[in-house]
Amino acid sequence: FLFPYPSWALLQNAFSRFGSYFSPFYEPELYGSSHAWIAPGIPPASVAQGFGKGLSGEALRELLGKGYEAANPGGWDPAARLKDQDVDGVKMEVLYTTLGMRLFAMPDKDLQRACFSVYNGWLAEFCSYAPNRLKGLGLISTDDLALGIKELERCAKLGLCGAMIPIIPSEDRPYSGSEYDPLWQAASELNIPLSLHSSTGQRRDSQVELDPATGGVKGRN
Repeated sequence: FLFPYPSWALLQNAFSRFGSYFSPFYEPELYGSSHAWIAPGIPPASVAQGFGKGLSGEALRELLGKGYEAANPGGWDPAARLKDQDVDGVKMEVLYTTLGMRLFAMPDKDLQRACFSVYNGWLAEFCSYAPNRLKGLGLISTDDLALGIKELERCAKLGLCGAMIPIIPSEDRPYSGSEYDPLWQAASELNIPLSLHSSTGQRRDSQVELDPATGGVKGRN
């Protein structure tokens, strides 16, 4: 499930100091891909890593040199998504972010919250096309819990069915701490399940490094 690059213009318009951080283009001779995610504190990654499932060898290497033009439009077009569902015999699906998982490792938490806010708004609009068949999970930053709860409340108002939080928080703020009780309480009252997904940790030992040449897991930090 892919957030289309042109929609990052929303980030630039709403949060002007952050907009220049992102670019869909990266020099192929430097990275081997014409389209890559680039953000401060996160290693560049080919966007094609998000839609290379089922490919290997030379076919995968060729795909990694491409960008969104090689992806299935069902990754961002809700009408196309419903057609894909019909082909697969799917009546409804819960939508997790793909490329957005990398943003949980972003060290600039103001920028992270800005990215999550833009993504959540776009996701809600996507799901509104067919709310009975498209159920989206928002992205929540837990660095500032008061702001995180506020964004969780916004997700609920937007009609999202749940939200993702880091699978592993910072080492000095484990989820067992009582400081998270307001977040658990808010999620319960809003009837918004919180999801923990691999590769969304804030600590390096919970992050996966992908090989830009193959799209596979290069190592775990």
